Amino acid sequence: MLDQVRHYRLYILMFALNLAVLVGVIYLLRRPEPRIIAISTPAPRVTSTPILIEIQVSGAVNAPGVYKLSFGSHLSDALERAGGARPDADLNALNLARRLNDGDKIEVPLRAAAPETATLAPPLVKTASPKLTTTLIAKVNINTATLEQLAALPHIGQALAQRIIDYRTLNGAFKKIEDIKNVRGIGDALFNEIK
Repeated sequence: MLDQVRHYRLYILMFALNLAVLVGVIYLLRRPEPRIIAISTPAPRVTSTPILIEIQVSGAVNAPGVYKLSFGSHLSDALERAGGARPDADLNALNLARRLNDGDKIEVPLRAAAPETATLAPPLVKTASPKLTTTLIAKVNINTATLEQLAALPHIGQALAQRIIDYRTLNGAFKKIEDIKNVRGIGDALFNEIK
């Protein structure tokens, strides 16, 4: 009998191997599928504290005073908080779209107010007979002046006036008058003529 078993030993091994594979496949097929567990975390609550700036509004407004506005507010927002402009206010002298900075002081001018005049140093005019001319112009606030007001300054013109407004829009108000020399095209000589 041992001889017969030896003779069929290869068949017996193949049968046992096939049986093991069959049992393994049946086990894998009958095994339950893993459950998908969904874990949901609540979205974090964003409670952002708005950044506030403090500005002072005075002049031709209905309620002058110090107001807190959110960061990124414009001059028009400040006028609204101050109760709006009075009927005699000269809003054309202001850039209502100007972005405000903390600590700004806004003076809303009166329309009826006569502008102060300043005498500029007389420029030399080279002609057959040498002459000195004196030019009188109104003082211009470089932080609130319109394109036309800036262009009326000596040696400024439309292009340089637009550069001044663009610089003011990007960088905020000029802190001191000398800061206008940061505008491309305004050097010491031109600054001395217009200051």
